[in-house]
Amino acid sequence: MAKNYTLLFTHSNGATVTFIYDNGELSTLSKGLNSTQFWLSKQVKAHLMRNEKDDFEIACRMMENMGFTKQITGPLPDLLASTEEEAAAVKDA
Repeated sequence: MAKNYTLLFTHSNGATVTFIYDNGELSTLSKGLNSTQFWLSKQVKAHLMRNEKDDFEIACRMMENMGFTKQITGPLPDLLASTEEEAAAVKDA
């Protein structure tokens, strides 16, 4: 799996779980989960943290079996990073 990714799971009842893996750190954001979905997300996070062969596929299958759909995106943008234009403006000042 990619070094950095965002994995978003959505459910028809409005529940969402987002896993953000960035430089070896895994963060989880969840909203609207019932107790079964909450504990499932904890198990999925454990699989994603292990990061061994097939763990990503197992984690996605677990969520999909519970009725979630997945969306995988690249890393989130670094909101604190300066743009090239800002860096040039600081350099010229």
